[in-house]
Amino acid sequence: MESFDELLLRVIDTTIRYTFEDTNAEIIYGYLERKGCGLHEIPTKLNVFSEELRNILGSSPGQLLGVAQILEEAILELLCAELKTEFDRRNPASFADQVKKLRGIYNNRRDTFAQPIYKSGSQENDSTLAQLSLQTKGGESCCK
Repeated sequence: MESFDELLLRVIDTTIRYTFEDTNAEIIYGYLERKGCGLHEIPTKLNVFSEELRNILGSSPGQLLGVAQILEEAILELLCAELKTEFDRRNPASFADQVKKLRGIYNNRRDTFAQPIYKSGSQENDSTLAQLSLQTKGGESCCK
């Protein structure tokens, strides 16, 4: 099973390469590396990643919605889609805080799926099944 960090990096890379194509993606990654936030460090340096995206892509005070913010929202949308959860654009939380919330959802689901279900009818197993049912039917939403 793919770890959350691997999933996050795959989604970030997919979004950046789709948006800017390979050559420009490599320029962005080179810039981030020089700023102390190499590709594989992003999961542990989310605030640095977000700040440096704003520095290189722009998010001046005069802009209603900067390019960096649009890119972050695209990353969050794709990450929510991968986790089969809802993305709420109205959330004022930072990119890092939203990713942390998604990490929690991912870890909760991973832990739920890792629990053995032995016998239907026991109170504990019925509770686990109810939780699993809610989660797989979109019972959790992201970033609300």
